[in-house]
Amino acid sequence: MNDFDADLKRLARKSKAKRWLYTVLISLVTGLLLLVISYAGVQLLARRNYQRLDANFITQELIQSPNILTSSRVLANNGVFGAELVSDRYKNIDGYQVAWAQKRGEFDWLHLNAETSSDGVDQNNGTLRNRVNREKIPTFTNPRAKGYRTKREVSTLKQTTNMVAEVAVTFDRPYTYREIQTMLPANLLINWYWSGTSSRANVDRLGTYIGVNANETSGKLTAAAYREFVNQVHRFGQANQLSWTLEDGVTYKLYQDAVKQTPTTELKQAQFGGLIVSGRTENLLQLQNLAWAKSTVIGTMIPVRGDIKPLK
Repeated sequence: MNDFDADLKRLARKSKAKRWLYTVLISLVTGLLLLVISYAGVQLLARRNYQRLDANFITQELIQSPNILTSSRVLANNGVFGAELVSDRYKNIDGYQVAWAQKRGEFDWLHLNAETSSDGVDQNNGTLRNRVNREKIPTFTNPRAKGYRTKREVSTLKQTTNMVAEVAVTFDRPYTYREIQTMLPANLLINWYWSGTSSRANVDRLGTYIGVNANETSGKLTAAAYREFVNQVHRFGQANQLSWTLEDGVTYKLYQDAVKQTPTTELKQAQFGGLIVSGRTENLLQLQNLAWAKSTVIGTMIPVRGDIKPLK
């Protein structure tokens, strides 16, 4: 009887050990599966936020980058749960590629941050400069604004030699794409077409504009490129709100204004409020004698190099 009791106890201990072993194994497998599933879920959420941030960058590069072009867009500072999206950019100054401040944005599985500090501006005596690289920003003016003052900076280029520069030109009225092609002197390059504004805001104080970059060498737009620009303006304008209340009390709504200024996707019917053009400084002086050049504001300016010939 004692041997029988001892056998029962041994069986009980073995059975208990097996149950504990199975429980531990099941717990380990379950924990591992949960870890794998959780990691996959986090990666999926992070990937979605990356895609949203990347799409945001692409749209802003298309509609909100006055003569600012992208050479590469890469991921940096990669981590388990997120990373940083970095866009390397430059300006086209009559064929010279001039480095511009990077655009950076962070994302993880919970959030995305479309960081815009790289496009932040500082104002000093009416002049706007990029906060990162300190380059002067070419700004447009608004003849409909309260207390409007014409800016005619292009005349100061008389003092420069052997330089190329970009200039923001505000028109005296909106012009069609076809009219613009006949108006501009052939020795100047169109870099960017400004959609203009229907507001009464002093837009020159903001340095933020909506428009479309031209072909880097020809200065032209295609019908397809303009159609995509307008579609993105309307799509982005519906999903995003950006407004300022200025010193004169006027509230300026950037994207809503841009939607009003782009009522058609047809390039032949489109009208523009201004241009960013570039060229040799002696050629840019022609703008001071053209009636349609209501305002001229100089942006980036660099010396001509012997090994790089300007396009115009």
